[in-house]
Amino acid sequence: MVQRLVFAIAIILLFNTCDFISPKATSLQNKNIDIAAIDFTTVDDYPLFLACKDLDDKSLQFDCFGKQIISNLKQLVHLKSNQIPATFSDTVTVDLLVGQDYRIKISRIQSSVAVQKFLPNLDSILTTSVSMLPSVMQPAIKNGIPVKSQFQLPVILTAVNQ
Repeated sequence: MVQRLVFAIAIILLFNTCDFISPKATSLQNKNIDIAAIDFTTVDDYPLFLACKDLDDKSLQFDCFGKQIISNLKQLVHLKSNQIPATFSDTVTVDLLVGQDYRIKISRIQSSVAVQKFLPNLDSILTTSVSMLPSVMQPAIKNGIPVKSQFQLPVILTAVNQ
């Protein structure tokens, strides 16, 4: 009889403590947001560099963000023209990931066989250059929550040696 009572109490305690064991609610659950209704292809606010913080319009902020990345990369990337044939033009696609940790990283680089042949160290040059970019002052925001965002940057390589 005592064993049954102990067993019954153990079962009752087990079912009552499941709430204590279950993982805590995520920040989306705390905000009572319907996850099915969220558009994961857009953000409410784009990542911001310090130079773009005073712009009010979302499209101007995005343009400023892109221009800051491009101008910084132009300053950081130095390619040796002797590695490239007399005339060369190609596009490399760089996928940039802006994390909630305010850092910009490369998630993928797509280049043609010709680019890989003539510029075998291009991936490391781009990776090093992106790592030297300044951190964003704010990551992308979706429903008031900082989120990762990914952007695709086409890098046009052109060389005309005379």
